[in-house]
Amino acid sequence: MNDKTDVEIILNSLSQVANNKELSSRIVNDLISRGIGSKKENKMQNKNFNKYQKILTDKYYENINESQTIDWLIAPMLRDLFEWDREDPEEVKPQWRKLTDGEKENPVDFALFIPNQSKPIALVEAKRLNEKLVGKPVSQAISYCISANVRWAILTNGLEWKVYDALDLTKDDLTDRLLFQVNMLDFIENRSGINNVDLISKSKIESLEEIILNEKLESTIKTFFNLESNLNIFSEFIAHQTKFKTESIKEFLKNYSLNLTKKQLVVSNWKRITQEFDQNTKIDKIKIKSKTGESEFEFKNWATSFELIVAHLFERYDQLKVLYSQDTLKSYLSTNKESLQKEYILENSIKPIKGGYLNTHSSTPTKIKFILLLKDYLHNHNEQIEYYYLES
Repeated sequence: MNDKTDVEIILNSLSQVANNKELSSRIVNDLISRGIGSKKENKMQNKNFNKYQKILTDKYYENINESQTIDWLIAPMLRDLFEWDREDPEEVKPQWRKLTDGEKENPVDFALFIPNQSKPIALVEAKRLNEKLVGKPVSQAISYCISANVRWAILTNGLEWKVYDALDLTKDDLTDRLLFQVNMLDFIENRSGINNVDLISKSKIESLEEIILNEKLESTIKTFFNLESNLNIFSEFIAHQTKFKTESIKEFLKNYSLNLTKKQLVVSNWKRITQEFDQNTKIDKIKIKSKTGESEFEFKNWATSFELIVAHLFERYDQLKVLYSQDTLKSYLSTNKESLQKEYILENSIKPIKGGYLNTHSSTPTKIKFILLLKDYLHNHNEQIEYYYLES
């Protein structure tokens, strides 16, 4: 029995023309988000990943080593999230080495194999939780792949999963070979990045190559829809395969293509502010999310946003008042305005907040570190909050 919706039938034809499943999936998702059509639920949608959430958020685990990170996060995630069976030596090979002229090279943490292939389809380089995945870890993961002639390099610390096209020699800067990344806490809590999680899975990883062509195909398809002659040809093509009339299909595609062009095929995603946040990121908005709701701020600069965030938290959470008496924070917080005033600090840098005053005279990294400290303090007192940003 054919249970496809009308929209899915049309988009199936689009897939045949564009020959790009990833793009078609994005269009279907966009339609569904606007209440058009239906789609089978992703099988990971309702899985419970609370055990990973605890490890990723509980300060008890923040200093676990690489071996513990592999055992408690990465290896189980390969199984639970990505469908790779670590118990099958033909599928997941730990500490895999490429044999070259009788000499063994340094091992990579995991090599992933699909059936009936002698060469891995991807190599996984693991790092300890909270280790920054920049610089040496990136070059290490990619160099393993180049040496073994394996295209996909997966670099992870359990929280962040980054996928690189290691063999894209057109990009000299290794960081430019990044295809996508997933923050597992965002995925577990909000199912953010679920399509990318799916692409790392055993059943979908072979389709990774398709997303490399997306940028060119997106531009081509937008142009295709905007040309009346091509729109006519495409509408007729679909009409021959479906029960729909050519004019109805044309109208549907014409209207949808206008929305598609306006969106430029980009879906805006809120991203979490973490210790690895790049202070040079261009930001449009900042959001504070708690158990009871969300608060958004327009981002002007870090000086203004820092004051807004801290003032918001002190207004909302009375338990933060105890921080006024902590010696380690006395240069930032005080119930006495005069104690914060120094010769090098402008008077308008001292801002009133609930219960006291805040010194905003500090570097951007210090401001980010301070708001993360407030978040951690609240976490330790059973108040779950997170900061998110929207790139401009």
